[in-house]
Amino acid sequence: MNLEKLTIKSQEALQAAVDEARRRGNTLVEPVHLLRELLLQEGGLVIPLLEKMATDQALLKTRAEEAIKLLPTVTGSGAGSGPSLSRA
Repeated sequence: MNLEKLTIKSQEALQAAVDEARRRGNTLVEPVHLLRELLLQEGGLVIPLLEKMATDQALLKTRAEEAIKLLPTVTGSGAGSGPSLSRA
């Protein structure tokens, strides 16, 4: 994936997802990490789109958090990006 082709906001969200996965000790950066960061991002496109669709943002955030808590974790330097985001 060529990160330079992404918008600044997309790059920020992706980096935040990687950072969050590492902070939590997750073995991989999963799409749900990116979803969580997009839901928390200020000034991005996701929140306005969800508002136009009358989507329950609080529920989405809660479900994303629940899904992340179920992911495997490691301690040390084993966490990082893996196949799940590499396919994106």
